[in-house]
Amino acid sequence: MLTGKQRVISALALLGAATIITDASANGPFVWKLTVTNLTAPQFDDFHATFAGTGGSIKNDVLKIDPHGTGVLTEMGNMVWVDWPTGDWIAPGMTFQVNFDTDFTLIDLVAVN
Repeated sequence: MLTGKQRVISALALLGAATIITDASANGPFVWKLTVTNLTAPQFDDFHATFAGTGGSIKNDVLKIDPHGTGVLTEMGNMVWVDWPTGDWIAPGMTFQVNFDTDFTLIDLVAVN
């Protein structure tokens, strides 16, 4: 699934579209950009993405795009978790982006909820 020098993984979940991109030609750590757009009617105030192949090495996560500026990130080994305070919903059409590092490039997005 390589495109030029980038590895792109996309998933369409019930809550929206998630895409992660990294430079596959680097030697690591690999910087990933996880971009999520809510494509559905329900709004949400938390987001969980689980990856395989990271070796539990997810680190240095940063919420780069946050429609409300209030999201709180939690690193959990193979998981990126974002929570927004009550009332700061991610409504249909809103997009957010989380950047993070891993030690490995061959990772897969296995669950989004």
